Amino acid sequence: KEVIKEPFVIINADDFYGKEAFLDAINFLKETNYQENGAILYKLGNTLSANGEVKRGLCEIKNDELTLALECNVQKIGEKIIAKPLNNNQSFEVDSSYPVSMNMFIFMPTIFGSLEEEFNHFIKEHKTSLVAEAIIIEDLFKLILKHKITIKTKITHSLWFGMTYKEDKKLVVNNIKKKIEQGIYPDRLR
Repeated sequence: KEVIKEPFVIINADDFYGKEAFLDAINFLKETNYQENGAILYKLGNTLSANGEVKRGLCEIKNDELTLALECNVQKIGEKIIAKPLNNNQSFEVDSSYPVSMNMFIFMPTIFGSLEEEFNHFIKEHKTSLVAEAIIIEDLFKLILKHKITIKTKITHSLWFGMTYKEDKKLVVNNIKKKIEQGIYPDRLR
């Protein structure tokens, strides 16, 4: 927070977000005159693993703003996609086009103070836990409920893939190889 003084994008280090998602983030910044927090969201069906359950932040949107975020374990079972909220609420079926956060956020530097406050609450609440996980989408939702921030959203058509399971590696390698063969990415990514 002492170094970053301009808008910035955060992502998970172990995910592949796709070129289009980064272009969407750039366009978001331009369209909002570098003044608003944002989230690049994906369609749930484009983020599932064929190898089991994955954690996803299900998002509800109104007027292009994030209004609800619920972190769930999600899995395709037969033809249905079932979401189990991490807060132990009842599981429910969800459509493959449902928007989800994959932790690609566009932030203004003012976000640091608000997130630090939420993180300090998390530390106090879970100071003896060895398994508690601070989940950024949940902290952002708390800040939205407190009217401290707003988050504009953009649903990307970009493909996302990651390695939740070791069996996912082959798919990721093949998808990157295809993008190299299509000339979308340079050969040095192999």
